[in-house]
Amino acid sequence: MILKMELSTIVYVFAIIATVSGSNHRAARSPRLVGGNEYFINVMQELVFELEKYGWWNLKMLDISQTLNEHMYNWHVSGTVNYTNGFVVSIEKIDLSDINSLMTSRTVNGTLEWHGSVRGHINLRDIRIGYDVIVNLDGQPEQRYTGVFRHSVIRILCTISKNMNDKQKTMHAQTANVNAVNGVRMIYLPANHVTQVISRRYLPRNNWDSVNSWCRDVVQPRLQKVAEKIQYPSVCFAC
Repeated sequence: MILKMELSTIVYVFAIIATVSGSNHRAARSPRLVGGNEYFINVMQELVFELEKYGWWNLKMLDISQTLNEHMYNWHVSGTVNYTNGFVVSIEKIDLSDINSLMTSRTVNGTLEWHGSVRGHINLRDIRIGYDVIVNLDGQPEQRYTGVFRHSVIRILCTISKNMNDKQKTMHAQTANVNAVNGVRMIYLPANHVTQVISRRYLPRNNWDSVNSWCRDVVQPRLQKVAEKIQYPSVCFAC
């Protein structure tokens, strides 16, 4: 299967003003992070550069196997379908949303520890995933197709935290949403009565585990790398 990677537009959009400790009415000397939004945007810009160098097409999909036992128009379909060699074909736009920062505290062995946290979503919009599709129906020879599925958005939550006492940072990336427009189905080539049946079984959530693997193996290590290079927001106790 030959599919071309086309990243046509990268747009950075940030939506929500930083919130601190869940309240807009701070008492005197209630601590907050200064410049948390700007820090997150700078880190995400560097993260996208790192992912571009890695190659979006190198974001691979886990193989998916499905057992078929379907009835359609008085036709009984039984057998298996396997989706293999999956990868990102294209991403139309990338933006940021839900950026916020906060300070929390806890007491450890009698010592008050302050922790800063900056988080937000990186949204991969209009993202197309390609597969090789192998269908084995009972009593029929093996059939092969290519398939492309379009997600309206794949949303990843990125969090950058810092222990203000020992200065240690921790980074985390996790899947937040794997969405598609209602009614969207995988497009198969060639298309026939078999692909009409198997398209009903392929759902957006089938790719959740694959996006989890991106977060764990690709995004989080690069988030760690770039976040360490950029100075973390300072704390203001009297703002």
